[in-house]
Amino acid sequence: MELARSFVLLLVVVAAAACRAQPVAEHAAPERWLVLGDSIAWDGRWVAHLQTWLISRRGEDAPELIDCALPSETLSGLSEPEHLQHGFARPCVLERLERVLDGVRPDFVLVCYGMNDAIYQPFDERRFAAFRSGVEAVMGEIEQRSLACVWLTPPPFDEARTDVAAGARYDDVLARYSAWLVAQRGRGWSVIDTHTALSRRAAVERARDSSFTLSPDGVHLDDCGHRWFCGELVAALRSPRQPAQAETIPAHAEAPAAVELALERLAAAQPAALELVRLLRDAWLGETGHTRPGLPVGLPLARTRERALALRGAIHSLASELR
Repeated sequence: MELARSFVLLLVVVAAAACRAQPVAEHAAPERWLVLGDSIAWDGRWVAHLQTWLISRRGEDAPELIDCALPSETLSGLSEPEHLQHGFARPCVLERLERVLDGVRPDFVLVCYGMNDAIYQPFDERRFAAFRSGVEAVMGEIEQRSLACVWLTPPPFDEARTDVAAGARYDDVLARYSAWLVAQRGRGWSVIDTHTALSRRAAVERARDSSFTLSPDGVHLDDCGHRWFCGELVAALRSPRQPAQAETIPAHAEAPAAVELALERLAAAQPAALELVRLLRDAWLGETGHTRPGLPVGLPLARTRERALALRGAIHSLASELR
């Protein structure tokens, strides 16, 4: 009897040890969304709004946004002589695109260029051809990796707020570039026309108040502009997942104004989201490399993980309280 009791006890101990030895299943890593663009995306505010929105809707399953945009960058490869006064020619995303795609290994890519691509000059067919060629090259690299992708047209240029591009009718140039990009929907591309949407809404506000602007320096969006940009994006965005899977954001689930109202309610989470976006941005730009001088030096990627997880948790907690 005593031997049997000892044997049973031994089985219990062995079973307990075996359970302790089993690896604990970790929560599946979230999708990774890559953002490519110029200084408007590099700023990080609309990206942070989007990160907050996604975490508020999907919690731990929300995608991780990696902002690898670069100030001054183009995809046309052009640079105006005046830009050399900053000490460098405009960088081109094609110089670093393969490194970024292969390093980040995203599930989904958001691309927004155009503001710098006509280099603040009047419309010119050769510059337009360089823009189109750059778009095709970027899309080719994305399609080669079978990645889901959404293109965003550039925000408006406010000629009343700057003498940059004086006489160039530069917003009309951006409108032509945007129209061509929208026309690629006919090839099955996903394109969100933020340029037209923001231009129309700004015109309505300017009719009420002639001093209204979304970009005080003519180029870079203010807080309102970043919130509107994100609202238009979310309202139009279709899921990059396959139809058989749950949608990331239901298509046309909410109008832009409703999204922006929700973002205003979530404003307390924006500082943490912006810190998260910029933390990962600087680390990934350092990891993948670029030719643009004068940017903050990010931490090594391995040193960002703990802080990034803490920030995601803070955003989730705040979003849960504020919704």
